[in-house]
Amino acid sequence: DEEFEQRRYSSFMKCPVPIPPEVIALHGITDDMVRDAPSPTVVMDQFFDFLKFTGTPRVCVAHNSSFDVGMVHRTLERSKMNQGDRPFEFVIDSCHFAKTILPDLPKHSLSVLAQHFKITPPEQYHRAMADVEILRKVFLNLLCIAADKFSGPEGLTIARVVELACGYYIMSPQDS
Repeated sequence: DEEFEQRRYSSFMKCPVPIPPEVIALHGITDDMVRDAPSPTVVMDQFFDFLKFTGTPRVCVAHNSSFDVGMVHRTLERSKMNQGDRPFEFVIDSCHFAKTILPDLPKHSLSVLAQHFKITPPEQYHRAMADVEILRKVFLNLLCIAADKFSGPEGLTIARVVELACGYYIMSPQDS
């Protein structure tokens, strides 16, 4: 629905250590940009509150999601935040999904997939909202192909998507 489509959450997070030069080169975020950002605990609270809007069960999609889920788990562990009774977030890795759906592509990076689907690239990859918008478009294209090639009699179910994505990750503050 339109309200859901318009909801966005994006925040820098105060980094506990200096950002390495190779990471700055990748996404352009510097120590000065995060100096006054909220703490990891505040950002994680806001992030999980944002996810509550979608209802349950929730399925998130991330490209190379083991990195993202691992980062969330490490941040939650370091912050020792109160986990409360938050539900699990299931995360599907769009990179694994793409490798199943488009096995003949030589690479399955987000930029290669965007180019394959003729999606206009952002000014800079590796920035949260730009990557989310590209991923949304890529994943919808992948779902269309999967529906054509891999649907069963009941259509393309979430169980089938999970199978095609080689499983899922669990992102939960309860696991940290």
